[in-house]
Amino acid sequence: MRWLSLACSICCIGFGGGSTLAEEFDGDLVFDDLTIFEEMPSQNKTKGPDVSMKVNFGISKLSNKSTETGGIHINLSDRYDLKDLGFLDWSGNLGVNRTKGVSVEKSTLNKLILQNSAGNFSWQVGKFRIGWGEIEGGQVLDVINSALVSGIAGGGSDESPGQFFLSSEMFSGTNTFSGFIGLNPDISHVKSSQVSGDNTEYGFRATQPINQGQYSLYLARLTPQSGVVDRATLTSAARPYRTAGLSAHRAVGAALLEVDLAYKTDLLRASDSDLTSHDRFDLALGVEYAVSNLTQLNTSVTAKHWLNQETSYFDTGVGGPVVASQTNASYLIGLTSSGFDGKLELSSYFGKETDASSQFVSFGVKYFLSDKLNIKTNYTRINASGSSVLFPMDGNQNLSISTEFFF
Repeated sequence: MRWLSLACSICCIGFGGGSTLAEEFDGDLVFDDLTIFEEMPSQNKTKGPDVSMKVNFGISKLSNKSTETGGIHINLSDRYDLKDLGFLDWSGNLGVNRTKGVSVEKSTLNKLILQNSAGNFSWQVGKFRIGWGEIEGGQVLDVINSALVSGIAGGGSDESPGQFFLSSEMFSGTNTFSGFIGLNPDISHVKSSQVSGDNTEYGFRATQPINQGQYSLYLARLTPQSGVVDRATLTSAARPYRTAGLSAHRAVGAALLEVDLAYKTDLLRASDSDLTSHDRFDLALGVEYAVSNLTQLNTSVTAKHWLNQETSYFDTGVGGPVVASQTNASYLIGLTSSGFDGKLELSSYFGKETDASSQFVSFGVKYFLSDKLNIKTNYTRINASGSSVLFPMDGNQNLSISTEFFF
């Protein structure tokens, strides 16, 4: 659920760097840490991990009922030079979340990467995130990792948990070739799930620069981030699908033009009686425009079209099933700005389905009191009609406040 995840991401962490708009908001095969290409100290790091403490409070209002949440979390990260073995990076958090008077202890390992390089070849193994495509959150090619919502809801870190991957990258002249194998992907289900088979993911990407930009070609076998509910058995199922795609970006003046295109096969859809396989075209167009040195405008439009619609198909959310359209489209507008020598960050987002079935708006403020202390707040509101799987969240408002201290 694209903008719902963006809305939840903003609500949970303050900022973000079925239907189209109701799918997820975290390029190319990007290494989260490119220090393997930099000169690093020859001795092992001894100063200990970086540590921060985050305290958060939130209030959610829906149907005249309010729910208060709170938590305290310790975030840790570190990097080790293992000499000939490469570099080891890790990050995680542990803490306590409290909702409706009930406290839940939670610990999360967000990242654990062993990475190295030799000549024109580099590799990574461990738990991390991979970015594909140009339009983050478009759900066209940006579909590899565990869903952001499941990773950050109630968490204390701005970093979303990764998935277990083995990835590699090879440089040949101006071209770049990369690939990955993913294990044990997370899949969310609104009903009890059917037993899954082999969910191993793998993908390949080739990239070539063009004038003021680049284009990339993709082939992959991926697993959906959420299951499809079988209306006959009332169970949720997910199985791998295949995709072939193209992405490109090009700088034109102060603007960066972006496009993602994918053809996906073997996607599951639910009719009244069973689950069947279908093919779909996904397209996303985006523009990033630098209004000034301190302000950036981001816009995107995403559309998804099923190649056949012989009967009625259904998407199922927490509120039950709704009829699924053959074509969905949505748009997203975001504006970010900073001031006071970078101490103040402002953000605003607005997303809407073109059929007006759902929309959201969000505003965020973050202020750095010092290099070691910041405070941020965010407000998000969601509206949805009865034709949307988000209808149970119609009118939902969230206000969150958090402060983080770096030791």
